[in-house]
Amino acid sequence: MSLDDSLGEKDKGTRHLEAVAYHHDHTKSQGKKNPYYTNGTVHLEVRFQLGVRSYAYDWRLYLREKTVRCLNRHRAPEQRLRFRKKTSLARDMLAG
Repeated sequence: MSLDDSLGEKDKGTRHLEAVAYHHDHTKSQGKKNPYYTNGTVHLEVRFQLGVRSYAYDWRLYLREKTVRCLNRHRAPEQRLRFRKKTSLARDMLAG
């Protein structure tokens, strides 16, 4: 079983998808002096591997706190999103 967060890169011009934002890209960054940010979506995934086969058990979209605040400005109070840390999402996926 593995738990992973993945960055799905989008074109730099992509702006109209709610989940798309600039995220720190750990793969392309070169230390603290040269951070790199990629436009895209982040999701957490729990996978099971049995031999050579791998199965996605659960998958959750992660939204940055700043993105949630921005989206909630345009929503009615009963439709507002709640910010969830990656660790909270992971805990819920492993418990469920």
